Amino acid sequence: MTTHALSFLLRHRLRRLSYPILMALTILGLSNQSIALPTLSADKRIDSIPVKIGGMEEAFTVIQDARDPRQWYYVPDRPRLFERTVGSQTEPDFTLIRYQLREPNNPDKLLERGLLQFAVSLAIPPKALKQLAKAIAQHERSLSKTQSKGPDDISTEDEIRSKVFEQVSDGISPRSGDLETTNQPNKLQQPMDVLDEKAIRLSALPLNSAEVALYIPEQGTLLASAPLGAGIAPMFATQKMVFSVHLKRQGADLYDTLVNTNTGLPIVVTMKFSALTPPAGFKITVDWDRLYSYYSEHEQFRRASALSLSDWNIWDVSSHLEKEELLDVLISNKLVNIEVIEGTGFDLTKIQPYIDSILQRINKELLAEFQPPEKIQLANLDKSKSDKKEQSDDKGEKSDEESKKSELDKDKDYLISAHYAVAMKNRAQVKRGKETIHFNVMTHVESTTIAGGFIGIGHYPKKLRERLVTTVKPGPWESAFFVLPVVADAKALGISQIDFQVALLHKKKRFDAQLLNWIPDKGWRDRNNLSRNVIAFPLAHLYHRLGRENIEQVKFKTQTQITLGRDVLKVTQVIPMITGEVPIATPLSAVDVLEVDGDTLNWRRVDKEATLTRVSVALKSGQRRFKGTLRPRRIDGEWLMPKPLYWLLPKNSEEPITAKIRYRYKRSNNKAVVQKYEDIREIFPDLFIDLDELLEEDEDEQDEDL
Repeated sequence: MTTHALSFLLRHRLRRLSYPILMALTILGLSNQSIALPTLSADKRIDSIPVKIGGMEEAFTVIQDARDPRQWYYVPDRPRLFERTVGSQTEPDFTLIRYQLREPNNPDKLLERGLLQFAVSLAIPPKALKQLAKAIAQHERSLSKTQSKGPDDISTEDEIRSKVFEQVSDGISPRSGDLETTNQPNKLQQPMDVLDEKAIRLSALPLNSAEVALYIPEQGTLLASAPLGAGIAPMFATQKMVFSVHLKRQGADLYDTLVNTNTGLPIVVTMKFSALTPPAGFKITVDWDRLYSYYSEHEQFRRASALSLSDWNIWDVSSHLEKEELLDVLISNKLVNIEVIEGTGFDLTKIQPYIDSILQRINKELLAEFQPPEKIQLANLDKSKSDKKEQSDDKGEKSDEESKKSELDKDKDYLISAHYAVAMKNRAQVKRGKETIHFNVMTHVESTTIAGGFIGIGHYPKKLRERLVTTVKPGPWESAFFVLPVVADAKALGISQIDFQVALLHKKKRFDAQLLNWIPDKGWRDRNNLSRNVIAFPLAHLYHRLGRENIEQVKFKTQTQITLGRDVLKVTQVIPMITGEVPIATPLSAVDVLEVDGDTLNWRRVDKEATLTRVSVALKSGQRRFKGTLRPRRIDGEWLMPKPLYWLLPKNSEEPITAKIRYRYKRSNNKAVVQKYEDIREIFPDLFIDLDELLEEDEDEQDEDL
């Protein structure tokens, strides 16, 4: 018996997460659009918060965001059957078909078989979220009464801003941005509104991936471990994880456990998520009084420092020092002090790439603006001009190509040489005392957590349980059964309606067509508005017309019309009626989902310094077209990243997807950047379009052209 995928939306792409090492420099500004991630710091986690759900008390763990003290994440405690409320009745996404077969080697013995289909999610009810927010606020209020203002060495007015750095292939280097200072209160103090439960934002732990396993009670035997749905695992707690399990041997004996008890089948979800490690890094203490005195007394060192950190390609043979040598001088003369706090992903060897910014800041504070000298002369680093002239005389006259090469060689071999003076700023313009500059390194790591529970319908009303379970009488099959699919991620994608027709098909002739309709709030309904999970097709007339020996030639033909906004996608499928040994079928996934994601772009309003206002996307594949716009959205007075755009495509379509993407910026000339692609599949074969990655590739191509 074969197993088919149940979800219409099987190939919805899991969001790719590529996280570098992040570094917070306390004299720089943190961009608002930085990635939100939980921290692994023990003091930013609250365990065992009691919450009442459905009259039962459960315990939750919450984790604070690494940067935003208002953002918290709850760790799902257990998977729950996905439910919807229709009228006054709550119904789960659950279907069980029970049947018996004769054992081939022992016809007098009946084998128990079954097909179980259900959907689970990791979300918790809204009322539970309010209880968690209240508990977090109480915890933070009690903590604020005993927490000090912060370490003594964080005392200057020029500190306490942070800047995100990223790791590159050849080391760690800062993102673009000038060093700057600001007067702000101590960042270690929690903002006052964080202590108000209404200001706390609470969401489920964002997941990279998850594995779900279903077990047989008491024996602990693995029953199934492959959720079928949008991708291989949930990316967020409200996403459905869809199971289709063919029950064999002891599996069908689980009926009482599933249907008549308040527990059910054990289910375990192993979740992987990205988080930031506790801050490591280093701090530098700068003695501005000693620095000013040393720079004033040592002109040669002053020139070397200005020259080494300038953009001018000038060689001063009398005062040349490498950047590493400059730092050694500062440390040996006790002008600066470096204290390293090693941790995951960071050690002493990774300091050097960040030292340049400190040295530049010292020069900017102490020295007058650097000016190039009025007179210069060419200096040959390798050989004198006379040597080159003698070599030229020996070879005779050069060809044009050799002359051109000679000119190029000149550019490589000669630098500008000059002597010059570097002036100090007036003492009144320069800082006094000491300043401590903190570099905080937080490394992206992948962590694992587990949530376990039970799946069953024993606590639902008896009439509902009877409708969710179909029992086939022993003997020849009187009906064929078509199990209606669980629609995964419909709410997230914006699917408003699915019109579905299924019929029996034999040699292009249809029999017994049945119409159904799906909407998010009610699920599957037939033409009489009755809730349906399984459709039965009588087989007596087919046995009579075709003969029992030809019944395996009969198939199911499905016609699906999916409405997503203004877009309507029509899909036709033909599925075998007999799967293995019994006439039970589940539909194959019908569509692929193309996703356009822009939450890593720098959006205006979300980031005060950003200028991107909107992104327009136009797609075409065959006769189908799509247009959509990404722009920041405002919720409860706060500007948030745009929601992704979704477009449905026929499953495994080979039609190219042309794309035109326009980035509109808020500038004086209102300039737009336009990108065009003949087939976006060539860049994103998984149909997950990362706009930030497209912009980076476009910039790289422009650099190559230059």
